[in-house]
Amino acid sequence: MACNDGNYTVERITFQGTELYSCTGDTTTTFVYKTQGKEALILKFPNGTLSNKVDSISGNIGNGYTLLYRTFDNAPNNTYFCTSPPSVSPKVLSEVQAQGGTVSIATRKIVDTVAGTVKYKHLIRIKDLLITNENGERLIEQNFNLGSYQTSR
Repeated sequence: MACNDGNYTVERITFQGTELYSCTGDTTTTFVYKTQGKEALILKFPNGTLSNKVDSISGNIGNGYTLLYRTFDNAPNNTYFCTSPPSVSPKVLSEVQAQGGTVSIATRKIVDTVAGTVKYKHLIRIKDLLITNENGERLIEQNFNLGSYQTSR
C-alpha cells in the first residue's frame, strides 16, 4: 500500500510490460488479459468492439465494458483463460471489479514493407479508473495504460 488514511487507500497497479493477450488472436475476441505472477487484469468488451482499421473508440466501465483484477494461488497460464469451462487450477483467491472509468481504444495500422504484412495495434487506456476492494479500499488511476493488443489482416 502506498498510502493509507483510514478507509481510503491508494495503491498503484504495476504490471510490467504492455502486451495484452486473447484466446482468438484477432478482432473477434470479447476480452483481453495480461498476467504478472499470480495476478491478472481482464478487460471484457462488447462483440465487434475491435476492428482492423485506423480508429479511436471509447466506452464506459459498467456500460458494456468490465475490468477485473484477480489474484490466484499459483500463476495462471494462457490455457487458464482460454478453457471453457474455466480450469479449477489455479484457484482464484480474490476478484475485484472496477466500478468506473472510460476505456479508450486507439487502433494504428502497422505496415511492414519488407515482410509485406499489415498489422493493427490496439492501444487500450482507461481514464479515471476506479476500483474498490471488499475492504472498501479504493484505487484511482487518472490515466491507466492497460496495454496493447495486436491483430493482423
